[in-house]
Amino acid sequence: MKKATLIISALALVFSANAQTKGSATSGSIHKHNKAIEKKIIATSNRAVGDTLMYIPLDVYYVNATDQPNFTIVTQDLDGLNPQNIGITMDFGVYYSTDSTIYGSNPSRYNMYHPWETPAPAGSDTAFFWYANSWFAPPGQADNWLMFGSITVPASGAVLRWYDKTKNFRDGYEVLVSSAFSNPLDFGDFTGAAIFTETDDDQPSATWAVDTTWELKSVTIPSNFNGTQIAIAFHHTANDMDGLMIDEILMLENGVGLGVNEFVNGIRFSQNTPNPFSKNTAINYELENTADITINVYDVTGKKVASLNEGEQTAGKHIVKFNAESLSAGVYYYSLKVGNNVTSSKKMVIVK
Repeated sequence: MKKATLIISALALVFSANAQTKGSATSGSIHKHNKAIEKKIIATSNRAVGDTLMYIPLDVYYVNATDQPNFTIVTQDLDGLNPQNIGITMDFGVYYSTDSTIYGSNPSRYNMYHPWETPAPAGSDTAFFWYANSWFAPPGQADNWLMFGSITVPASGAVLRWYDKTKNFRDGYEVLVSSAFSNPLDFGDFTGAAIFTETDDDQPSATWAVDTTWELKSVTIPSNFNGTQIAIAFHHTANDMDGLMIDEILMLENGVGLGVNEFVNGIRFSQNTPNPFSKNTAINYELENTADITINVYDVTGKKVASLNEGEQTAGKHIVKFNAESLSAGVYYYSLKVGNNVTSSKKMVIVK
């Protein structure tokens, strides 16, 4: 068995413009990312109960000041199998796309943008993501690891959140946690049961419509890890499927609002995503009835620093992109005015 280990500092990975994936057309929009992933510190002054402990949006990652010195990202390829896709030099790596193609209301398989990102070339964003391959020649089972840590779980606990995406096939993977790990991190550190599992599903997968768009996943870190330092692993286990994309990995203290809640005064109001963010974020909400909508943003002193008048909107789900390029790094609060009613505030953190 071949074992390849990479401690992430710089990446030189190829997804060729001539690469062909199972049952798909070629794409010239997926490219290698061969620059270093920049590490930034989440300032202690920007953190409180419910705030971010770690955030990996690519092509940067953020870690709280306490854990930052010992935090690393490591990948390992244990299967040693040859990818069908020409030019993929290892089975877990960072890629990027500039494809913003939409078919009807659905993004193409190479459109990796999230709702809060502005597609290139019209915008300045590029869609970075982790990619792991499972289509081999000859066929076989992937055994790829993406590991990161150490990160301290507060005594109150923590929640891990991320987005995944596949193609016509659904690639299986599992998420594991360890409090006894080596330096550098190694797959052998993760001997416990998985805290999250996704299974293989052949083409077309039963959940194809969801799997081919970015889907939010979330799991609570088991309470036996509360108050300890941990490492986390994404273990790609798909057997002769296609490819797995992972993005926007986020670990939060327990107590943060993660999204779904009940209708209050005619609106269901979700936490902005991503959070923290440096430039753009998406504010999601759902209306029971048609209403006039205004979004107000305040700094920590209560001063209004931005106001988005969305006008009259129909019942249903809505996404508003908020651009914070003109605001300084720090903590801000936002609320929605729905007709004559105002929602409770939610906190957003801007990092520069």
